[in-house]
Amino acid sequence: MKKINRNDPCHCGSKIKYKKCCYLKDTSGKTAAKVLPLHPFFGRYNSFDLLNSIAALSIMPENHGKNVRFEELTLMALQNFNTNAETVPYEILNNYVSENFPDHSFEEIPVNLFTDSITFHNGNNVVFPGITENGTFVLSNLLTALFIWPDSNIADQVKENSFQVTKLLLNLSNTIAKKNGFLRYEQGTADDNAIFFPPTEKLQTIKDSLILSRGEMETVLSENDIDKRALDAFLIDLSSDNFDHTQEENPLIYKPLLSFQDQYLIISPTTISFALAHYIWWLSDYFRNICKVSGAYHDLLWNSLQQQLTRMHFDYMDDAEIPVGTILPEKSGLYRFDDDKIAFIQYVFDDGTNYKQQPNFANSLTSINISTKEKIIGEILADSRYSTYKILDLVLISPIGRGFAYSERAINHVVSLNIPLFEFNVLSNLKDCDALDLWKFALTNYANRERFTFISFSVLDKFKLYRDRNESFHSDIPEFGFPVPVGFSQELYKQSILKIDNHAVRQNINGRKAFVIVEKAEVHTPIYLSPASLYTSLLQFYIEGYPQGIWVMPASELNGLSRELRHMYWEFNGAFAYWLWQICSSLSVHLKNLDAESPLTVSYIFDNEASFETIDRNYERQEGLADKFKYTASLSEVSITIPTELLPYLYGSDNQGERVLVETLLKGFNLLLLNNGQTEIKSEEIAYIIEKDVPLGMKKKIFILDTSDNLLLDPSNLQPFRHIQKYDIGLVLDQIVPRLASDCPSPGELVTKEEKNKLTNNIIQKALLPLLREKLALYDSTILLQRLLGLNESLIRKREFLRIHTPTIIACYVSVEEHCENLMLDLGRNNRSTIAVRSLIEHIAAEPYKGTNMVSVAAIDELMGIMDQIVDWGSIGDQIHYELFDIRMGVLETGRIASDKNRLKEVYDPYNQAKISENVQDAVETFADVFPQLKEESGRGIPENLNRAFLGDFGVSMERILVFMGALAEIAFQLSTPYGSFKLTKLRSEVNKYITDNFDPKEFDSVVSYLALTKRGKLEKLPKGYDFIDIMPWRFNRMLSLLRKPLIIVEDGKEKIAYWGPRAILDSRSYLMDQCTSDRLRVFEDSKIKSALGKFAQERGDALVKRVVHAIDLKDHLYTDVYIGPKHDLKNETLIGDIDVMIIDQSKKVLYSLECKSMSPSRNIKEMIEEVDKLFGSDNTLGWIGKHMRRHEWLENNKDIVSKKYGIDISSYSIKSIFVTQENMLTPHLKKDSLPLPFITIYDIEKDGLLALENAEI
Repeated sequence: MKKINRNDPCHCGSKIKYKKCCYLKDTSGKTAAKVLPLHPFFGRYNSFDLLNSIAALSIMPENHGKNVRFEELTLMALQNFNTNAETVPYEILNNYVSENFPDHSFEEIPVNLFTDSITFHNGNNVVFPGITENGTFVLSNLLTALFIWPDSNIADQVKENSFQVTKLLLNLSNTIAKKNGFLRYEQGTADDNAIFFPPTEKLQTIKDSLILSRGEMETVLSENDIDKRALDAFLIDLSSDNFDHTQEENPLIYKPLLSFQDQYLIISPTTISFALAHYIWWLSDYFRNICKVSGAYHDLLWNSLQQQLTRMHFDYMDDAEIPVGTILPEKSGLYRFDDDKIAFIQYVFDDGTNYKQQPNFANSLTSINISTKEKIIGEILADSRYSTYKILDLVLISPIGRGFAYSERAINHVVSLNIPLFEFNVLSNLKDCDALDLWKFALTNYANRERFTFISFSVLDKFKLYRDRNESFHSDIPEFGFPVPVGFSQELYKQSILKIDNHAVRQNINGRKAFVIVEKAEVHTPIYLSPASLYTSLLQFYIEGYPQGIWVMPASELNGLSRELRHMYWEFNGAFAYWLWQICSSLSVHLKNLDAESPLTVSYIFDNEASFETIDRNYERQEGLADKFKYTASLSEVSITIPTELLPYLYGSDNQGERVLVETLLKGFNLLLLNNGQTEIKSEEIAYIIEKDVPLGMKKKIFILDTSDNLLLDPSNLQPFRHIQKYDIGLVLDQIVPRLASDCPSPGELVTKEEKNKLTNNIIQKALLPLLREKLALYDSTILLQRLLGLNESLIRKREFLRIHTPTIIACYVSVEEHCENLMLDLGRNNRSTIAVRSLIEHIAAEPYKGTNMVSVAAIDELMGIMDQIVDWGSIGDQIHYELFDIRMGVLETGRIASDKNRLKEVYDPYNQAKISENVQDAVETFADVFPQLKEESGRGIPENLNRAFLGDFGVSMERILVFMGALAEIAFQLSTPYGSFKLTKLRSEVNKYITDNFDPKEFDSVVSYLALTKRGKLEKLPKGYDFIDIMPWRFNRMLSLLRKPLIIVEDGKEKIAYWGPRAILDSRSYLMDQCTSDRLRVFEDSKIKSALGKFAQERGDALVKRVVHAIDLKDHLYTDVYIGPKHDLKNETLIGDIDVMIIDQSKKVLYSLECKSMSPSRNIKEMIEEVDKLFGSDNTLGWIGKHMRRHEWLENNKDIVSKKYGIDISSYSIKSIFVTQENMLTPHLKKDSLPLPFITIYDIEKDGLLALENAEI
């Protein structure tokens, strides 16, 4: 029989949680629900000491979540309360607890952190939330509603009494935490079920922290001006309180304190926060003020909810957007998200009715009548503006700490999701779940509603499972229901807390000290921002780690400033905060004698805001920058004026400008120290701090990027980038088997290559391509094209942004290894998404549709998901066809087709890591190229023979193609859309406005023909001379790809319209040049270009040899182009080629024979096969490796000839052959077990020189 957890729906069918329903009366097999008996063990030993030990054990991090047992132990001790002199020995208690309380069936994964934080008038107060539902969410917001929310009209008696008890209980909890060294937001560390016993001394320390003498308690009351009656409200009464109740009804959750014989014991520290919240609600009802208190509480949460909804991209619809006649109930609203979706959001809440009589359960919640909801939704869909919209019925349930029942009822044609407000708050704080994410989860949740019978109400638990399973509830293994334990979402809750790290810090506001709430501005740094200040147009960052804390802010508000100027203030605020963090250890020692309760401030202004708003593109640096800064200081504030002359220093690969800024900052602190009568920092130490914490180099927090240097980075007119969504991948995978129907094999593994080939082909041709066409037919291809072009532009910029910022991210934040790991994930997602988007553009360019459905983000997500799977299954098909790997495939019982990609990952992951490492090294070494205006121009033109070849093949030279593409980019950047568009009949005259040598009609037609994708009716209908590989999106180097043909011609009636993305045009231009220089440009068989490209291959090989020679840097016994043959000094009957680089190392007695090949790396399965063929050859021809090993064998057998030629006796030398490539190749990872020689790259040699050769191993 399935175990019933406390948080499961009750088996009686009430839809109430079991612990709030039959748990208290259910005795069938539940010993924990029986009256706890008198027990000789508890009657033998002194009860006060025993209770003290139990309470101490309950606040050990190792015992977090074991609260049910601690409550039972405490109740048993109270039932058997005595004043015996004998105290329980440590070992006896440990043994007794271990034997009798090894675990408990009602203990679940604790969602809460071990410690939490409550902000009150005295700042942060650490509490131990135990297993209290909703953690401290209710209490924190309740205190804010009572004491901060305006115009609440709450009775003074309620406020005053609440203030008294809050001061007391938070003081006691925070004192316990401080005495034991517990900080806010610590995690529990329980790793097994057993109750953990610390060493005796540690246990005694914690026990001591839980006891106050009568005098100590009176001091607490007196110093905090607390009435004694506030204490009395929370004292256990040994004579009248009933200790026979179970965990849900025991008095400990309301009375966590015990007074006995002039001592006070915090008997239940983990229920203090719950007891406090309960008491305030009870008090409010007692004074007949529950309506006003709950009103203020829910008004506060509804107001906070609006900010969260905005952040999650739910856009509130005002009255003008709502259908006429629609009257929305209180605390509900209509919110638009995506392009075609509306959320009807209702805030359903417990208004506290009858709280005093029913503190454990609310009979009903204030909610909207279902018929009213249906009427409102009907009015929305009847409005012609929204008739095709999809509706999300989102119910946010806001309890006040007691149980509740809420019946779910589905509405036709509406997606519904009911979620507790506390859990919605967690999702909001995670900052990686927006409105569309929630919509997709709601769809999946609704589709699987029958499978969630009799498990936790927690939506968050289900959301965690959904995320863990790649935004799906699919399992490869058949399962009954879902294996979701209560508390499964613990990690989400933890991350939501730690990502925000919400807490109070001191700030000087208008001459007085106050506590201000801050949250993380940067996840991995101690830099925080004040959210409240942003709502008033103030930008304020706070840096922790200093004795006093330091605030950074502009001297003026941001209100009314332009977007450009606001951006500059954000950049400088972040830079000041970052450098204060970096110099914290150095500066803190000088600030330690200042008042720790008086925070310091760094404020700044620009000497000329206009210069920072519109930056002059003159980047010539003026000397004497430090003299241009101005700074002053008071007792607690440093003020800096930033000169315009700093701007040129921010353009460049070095951080010289920021070094001067930090030096000025330290000089400002010197003035502050002198004003406070402290010793200033000596100039020598300032210089040392700069060298240590701000070393000259790429450690830059702020720099100017001139987009004219690299137009791929231009942010103009861009929509947000978006990657392929896991949800949509799952949606596609779920449809393959049903769409294959009879063409799908029976469940089980496929054995033969033929079976696998047939299935992968059918998946693409009979399932995915028809599905893609069905979906594309719903939309107007021109509108879809415009959206896809914009998305492609954003993805290109994102890729370039990752590359440009790599050096500074490594210098400022992470190690090279960590950044490589992050970059591999980020670039992988970006590249995969880019391929899907480009392939969709190619498809609708060839095969346009005239559907009428609205194009939405969700629609594009779905299309990207389908195309991604076409690419994925096409790649798997190639692997099977070319027998690169032994791919296991089969049909699962759960309705999906699976393939084992472990072998591919074993090869590809190390290869990708090596490639990313090279990319990072390139980005660092070429960082100065990001700022080309500081360098002299270099480069060369297009070789004339290549121009002639292009002219012969395509009727236009390569140089003119590049000129045309540059003009297209320039035209598009002048427009207000993320793409360029022009009537084809007018495009030539427009292009000619941007160039000096005009295109005539013939040349224009030729260049458009070369660059354009056009309508073909069907994707498979190929132009003359093209192959089917040109339309296979999983292949690279396709002649009908968007990379080769970035211009799309759309037929609009009798007109033809040209569309293009400016960044895509520039990307294509770079791609064309790279394909030429790498000799990979695929052209027709009889092309003149083929022979012209051979010269580039030779140049690349020569350049690689030169780099090897330069990197090894040996003056003697290094030789290049060493031929072996009948006409050369190294004689052989036949010419067997040359050794690219030969090194005779006399110290190690090794002759190195290096084969240098400037190969382009493989990008897909087909290119892997081609790479392997080049290196290994075939049965009839030797590959490059075989040819080199023939020379290696000659060297082994002819050492005497080599000795005679070079005058060195190498008879005892070993011969070591090494294959050197321009960059990492796949083959060493794929064929590592069969390689006869090691592979290394020029990166290895440039890093380690000759040592790289010594260390080279297969």
